[in-house]
Order: sequence, then C-alpha cells, then structure tokens
Amino acid sequence: MESSYEEKGNRILSILEDDINYCLDVLRLDNHRDGEIESKVKKLLYAQDTAFFSTYHKRLLALKVIADFVNVTSNALSRSQLYDFLMLSTAALSSKGMKEYKMLQETTNDMIFKIYGDLIENYQIANDILRLNYPQIIVDVVAVLSRGIDMSGKEVSVYRVYNYYLSRKSQPISNITSLHISNMTSDAGKNRADYDTRNNNLVQTLVRITGRNDKEIRESLTRLNNLDMERIRNLCVNYPKIDKYCRLVASDRKCFIDEIEREHKGNKLTKYQLHIAVVSIKKVRNYIENVLDRKFVPHSSHHINHTKHNLEYGYQVMGLIGSIKRRGKKESGSKRGI
Repeated sequence: MESSYEEKGNRILSILEDDINYCLDVLRLDNHRDGEIESKVKKLLYAQDTAFFSTYHKRLLALKVIADFVNVTSNALSRSQLYDFLMLSTAALSSKGMKEYKMLQETTNDMIFKIYGDLIENYQIANDILRLNYPQIIVDVVAVLSRGIDMSGKEVSVYRVYNYYLSRKSQPISNITSLHISNMTSDAGKNRADYDTRNNNLVQTLVRITGRNDKEIRESLTRLNNLDMERIRNLCVNYPKIDKYCRLVASDRKCFIDEIEREHKGNKLTKYQLHIAVVSIKKVRNYIENVLDRKFVPHSSHHINHTKHNLEYGYQVMGLIGSIKRRGKKESGSKRGI
C-alpha cells in the first residue's frame, strides 16, 4: 500500500511530468533521461508544496523544479538555455489570471525585455553563484508578474518588480530553500540516504553562501569539530530566516527588532542583545568563512575567541543556534565589542 507521501508524489507527477519533460527538451537537457538525473528531478518534483497548485501556473511549477535541479546539481544553464528558460516562463503570463490584469501587460512585457537585455550584457561575466540562481530568480519574477507574490510567498508590487529583480541579483545567496529530497528507495537504505541528502544540502548551501567550490567546502567540513559543525549546520538550516533578518536590518531596523522579539514570544531584549544581534546578522558570512578556515584562534587565558563567542551569542539571541556551552558549563556572555 502506498504511503501518503508517495500518493502525493504521484498526484504531482501526473500533473507536471509532461510539462517538465517538454521544458527539458526545449532546454536541450538531452541527458535528463539518464537514470540518476531523472531520479533527482523526480525527487525534487515530489518535494513541491501542493499548495502551489492553487496559486501558480503549471508551467511555472515545472520551471521551479528545473531551477531547483540546477541549484542542487550545481550545473548552471548556458546563456542560450537561459533565454529559452525565460521564453518558457512566459506561458505562465498568458494564464487566465493574467487576463484580469491587461493594464499591466505593458509593464510585464517591459520586464521580460529588460531581463533579456540583462542576460545579453551581463550573463557571461556573472559569477558562478549568480548563474546558478538565475533560473530561480526568473521563476520568482514571473510569479510576481502573474500573481503578485514570489514562490516563497513574499508580496511584491508589479510596479516594483524591476527593483525586486535587481535586489535578487545583488544578493545571490538569498532565498535559499532547504530542499528535502526524501529517499524513495527501500527502507533498508533510508537512514544512509537521508544522511547523504542532508549533507549534500549543507554543502550546496555553503557553496552559495561563500562562493567556494564543492570540493573545498567538503574538505573544510572534515576539519571541523562537532560543535562548530553543529553551529554551521544550524545556520544553514535557518538561512531563509537569516536572509529575512538581513533585509530588515538594511531597510527597517525597528521591524527587525520587532521580528526577533516576536521570536522570543514578545519578551523584550536588552540594548546589548539587540546590538549584538544586529552585528552578528551583518557578519554571518564572515563568521561561516572564518569557522570553515579555522581562523578563530582561542585566547590563551580564556580558551575562547571573543569575536567568535560574541557572534555566536548574537545567533543564540535570534534563535539561530542552540545555547553556547563548553564541557557542560554555560559560558557567560562577553560584553566586549567586536
């Protein structure tokens, strides 16, 4: 008897399989019929939220799966393939919902033209991380044009969609989704497959955050102690929340404070806690890179690195990592500046 998860996957597959295959053919991903690649695409398809089906056009969902596949496998599309990807996405703009907004058609056409122009001028000089993220950025922009919300549920005015596009390009590590690609094989290999999936998600998230290659990240992770590994993993799992906090700090400090206090069930934070939270969220990438490179050298007298300790206290305040403990003794929060 099929599990509810498998039943959900089969329903999604029956709706989207033909459209995904069509898109893969247009994009000339000829090797998508290879067993391993086809399996990855299928797992990503199963991982989609069924709530999307009442909101977004079928073509947009198919392209989201392909965008996820590009990210997970770190196989960027060529510029010509990305042109085709953008062309395929326009099918979502001719859906019934868009006919109710004919007044926005000029804005929509202008936005598609601007993306084409940007790809012509800038794609070849874009960094690897941005190239991997272009498909997802396009999917989100078209989602905004067609429904006023991107695929993460963020509302964006159609008239501000170009600014949204530019902000997504300038922050290529944003909108990182934790892809839970569940094991669809036998129960005997479930635990190992789940571990491999989680580890691969961690590596790919770190690749996007740091801009380093897959091999370098894996080598760095093997050198970490268990505590640092746990902190890095927690930050990566919480990176969508971190990205939201980064945006709030940059745009509206009060909203950021309100948000993290809401996370604390309305409890007021001290001025120091608020200050350290702001500093820590701004330096999250530096913290991750320094941990990976083991650059935080402990002070000889206290056996801790105060900068590292303070940043971690900030992440703890925001609920991004667990309590800071060493050998069963809770460390006192250092009030030193960074």
